[in-house]
Amino acid sequence: MKKELKNLDATKQFAKDFLQDVISDDKDRNVVLLQGNLGTGKTTFSQFLLEKIGAEGPFTSPTFVIMKKYELENSMIFCSDQVATKKEIKNIYHLDCYRVNEESVFDLSWQEMTEDKNNLLLVEWPEKIKKIWPEKYWLLKFEYGDGESSRVVEIIKV
Repeated sequence: MKKELKNLDATKQFAKDFLQDVISDDKDRNVVLLQGNLGTGKTTFSQFLLEKIGAEGPFTSPTFVIMKKYELENSMIFCSDQVATKKEIKNIYHLDCYRVNEESVFDLSWQEMTEDKNNLLLVEWPEKIKKIWPEKYWLLKFEYGDGESSRVVEIIKV
């Protein structure tokens, strides 16, 4: 499914909708892979999602530190009336894998982070660590849109 984001407000709304409609209903997935060229909105989307979920900022790109961890004071709990699911998020990890490889990310406790379903991982430049992608994930592919601030995002559930 592709969605056009015409401006920052649309990106903010998309982050809110993605959190409420996608993440909240899926107990099996806790990794969001964010692909796209520089400036296509990966970090902006992540910042809006972190804000909406109640993480404490400032929300800066993890480019130089590789990974940022946000502990939620009051873990985010999602309950769905339609299905008997409950998803609780206690920690969010925001990774920028542009300058790293699978081994260095694995050394950051990748396996433990992905196995704990109370964690949510936002991974920019995931193609750099493709060999260690989890079995189940969301892939968001960001592209430039028609206008200067327009972006297109494709949502893939694997």
